[in-house]
Amino acid sequence: MTPDQLWDLLVTYGDASQHDRLQFVIYLKEHKARNPFEFRFCGHFGSGGKLRITEGQFKADYYPEDRTADRDAWLKVLNDKLAKVSLAEIAPHLKELS
Repeated sequence: MTPDQLWDLLVTYGDASQHDRLQFVIYLKEHKARNPFEFRFCGHFGSGGKLRITEGQFKADYYPEDRTADRDAWLKVLNDKLAKVSLAEIAPHLKELS
């Protein structure tokens, strides 16, 4: 999976903006996806919607004070999709972006 395809997951399942794609890819490359890594993508989750890397895996979350049943349902679907993507899968593509 490429960084663009990872962003596609955030667009499709998290309602992230297409306009933030380049910013995300650059951020991912510059930080070499190291911990701590977090990227605010907002979408369905308001200003607290973030993508994080934890133990080599991507995971989304949002501010607990913004919690709703709908957001929890969207988050579960998105995190199920992200669970299938590993940092090891993305890493080779980050070198291509240099």
